[in-house]
Amino acid sequence: MVGRTRTIPVSFRVDESTYSALTERAKECGVSVGVYVRGVAISEIHRPLHDVGLQISELVEKTNAIEQAIEMIKVNQSKSLFFALTQIGSMTPDIARDLVRTKLG
Repeated sequence: MVGRTRTIPVSFRVDESTYSALTERAKECGVSVGVYVRGVAISEIHRPLHDVGLQISELVEKTNAIEQAIEMIKVNQSKSLFFALTQIGSMTPDIARDLVRTKLG
């Protein structure tokens, strides 16, 4: 094989929603999913690592912020349920606290 570079197959699995997104993007570009994914991978591998590291750092920060927001929601949900059980439902505070801890952690 003169003039040809040996290629090595690469494969990986994705969930259905990711596959649907890849299929849609590939269709928009007028190429197969394999050609689209190969193009994305090749363009990403040639991007400076600093950019990728920065993106990862930003994603970690956003993930941490979301986790903190979820924790605040859980706390507020627990407080609201405790209030509803004790004030509206006339449950004793001890029973309400146990129920909230059991159901909401």
